[in-house]
Amino acid sequence: MAQGYKDADEVARQAFLRWMSEESDTPPNIQTRLDEAASGRFIPGDRSNIQRIIAAA
Repeated sequence: MAQGYKDADEVARQAFLRWMSEESDTPPNIQTRLDEAASGRFIPGDRSNIQRIIAAA
């Protein structure tokens, strides 16, 4: 990769993170959810808790 990235996934991840840092209209809970996922604290999207996920959205 031209800029020293390991692979296309890393390029996409960095682009997404840059977009998130620049986006002013992003709902504030998106960054919270991303942080939770990065730290391993998230709700898996399975049928047993889909109603809780929908209610939280």
